[in-house]
Amino acid sequence: MKGKKLAYLVLLLVLAFAIYWKTLLPGLGYTGDTAKFQYIGKILGVPHAPGYPLYVLLNHFFTFLPIKTLAFRANLMSAVFSVLTLLVLFYLIQLLVKKEEISLLATLYFAFTYAFWSQSLVAEVYSLNAFFTVLVLFLLVKWSFSKKKIFFYSFLFVYALSLGNHLTIITIFPAILVFVLLVDPKILFKLKSIVLTLSALLIGAGQYSYLYIRTLQNAPYLEHRVYTFKDLLNVITARQFREKMFAFSFQEVILERVPMFFKMLWQELTIVGVFIGIVGLFFLFKRNKKIFLLLFLSACGEIVYFINYNIEDIQGYLIPISLIFIVFAAWGMLELGNNIKIKTYRLLFYLLLFALVIYLASSNFQKFSWKKDIAFDKSLSALFEYIPRQAIIVTDEYLDLQFVNYKALIEYPEKEIIRILVNSKKDIPVQLLTRLVVILRDNKDLQKKFQLEEEFNQLKNFRPELTLLRIQYLFRTRRELQEKFLSHVYFFSENLNASLQAQKIKTAPVLVFSKKDHRKYIFFRVFLY
Repeated sequence: MKGKKLAYLVLLLVLAFAIYWKTLLPGLGYTGDTAKFQYIGKILGVPHAPGYPLYVLLNHFFTFLPIKTLAFRANLMSAVFSVLTLLVLFYLIQLLVKKEEISLLATLYFAFTYAFWSQSLVAEVYSLNAFFTVLVLFLLVKWSFSKKKIFFYSFLFVYALSLGNHLTIITIFPAILVFVLLVDPKILFKLKSIVLTLSALLIGAGQYSYLYIRTLQNAPYLEHRVYTFKDLLNVITARQFREKMFAFSFQEVILERVPMFFKMLWQELTIVGVFIGIVGLFFLFKRNKKIFLLLFLSACGEIVYFINYNIEDIQGYLIPISLIFIVFAAWGMLELGNNIKIKTYRLLFYLLLFALVIYLASSNFQKFSWKKDIAFDKSLSALFEYIPRQAIIVTDEYLDLQFVNYKALIEYPEKEIIRILVNSKKDIPVQLLTRLVVILRDNKDLQKKFQLEEEFNQLKNFRPELTLLRIQYLFRTRRELQEKFLSHVYFFSENLNASLQAQKIKTAPVLVFSKKDHRKYIFFRVFLY
């Protein structure tokens, strides 16, 4: 490796990692999914669809790092894979433009875009997805330039492995197929390629056996239970989110979603970045149509999915699109720089681009403040310090439930805390009792302890509405059940407190003094009987 190239690469990696480390979420926080991914690797649980088996297993390895908290280590995993993404992106751009300065500028530009930067700081699947996306593109481009089959075979393995993290990488498959057919269609029909392709498919699909194994082992957290092949398909195809996929009419896509996409891309890359990217797209089409089609069709596949997926936190899906667009922008930097004949002006052009990178970094740096997350983390610790060994914590938001799960499963495992998520707009006592009976139904030891074996056998013969009445009767008449399950029911949501009061359920505020930070926190107790 040339000295200048090595120097630029070291500068890139050290600078990016230092800034990510400085802005990394220090512990529990951000979103419900992040809180879940902060504990899911430690307990080897099954998260929401499509299950993310590869992410969970890699996350598990990071839990062994002897630094700070578990949540911090899970967040650090994202930063590490983001830096690896930048490493491969640098090499990909260098392979195309052959100029270290442009490779450095373009990669730094991507490093400090808001979506990529934000997902580099928290436990999430997007930085690992970005790593696999750029690595797949790099291996394909390297194969097309060198004609060495080892890069094609490496691509097969990496692409198959990527399917265990984020299935949106399937959206770039049509682009890959077109590219392979243009570069060397015969390779698809060679015996070695066929064998390796089938092996890669087995690797990709085989990762999902993790969901079945952990279900049978009754992992501490199972958002999905996979017993049958049908269960597995429902998880892998994200059945729970299916109604959100391609949820818009053609008119909504054209008039709302497409403008929304371009607005977000504009905000992400700035007007200058978008302009340079368009310039690069045009010139790459003229210079190398095969590479152009690989990148352009890959971006199109990602964009089609992006504009048709109806979720609020869509920004993470913008990352692979921005990554591809940055490669176009690097080509635009090359062409614009080459067309500036006077060296002084060319140097000024690159200095302006560097100034734009600094502006992007400084403006986005201000957006990462974790004060609220830290405060909420401390307040939850105070609650767990206060409550007895056996208690119930009720939440009415998915985010709060995952934070409580982290505390119960990781920081206070000695406490037998039942966590219940309710819909505050519906009958809350009914929801609580229904959840409790599920716990009793699945726990033969508790049934025996409270002499409920006969009652639960009888409940199998009742209609659902009669079952609920019988459950309510059990809890009203068995004082030991009330003391075991209903004497210590806590929550911390003002919204839930208002809902309980509207349903004429008695609640009372609880003032808790934390020994750790010497502050007072207010929570609530609920009295069902």
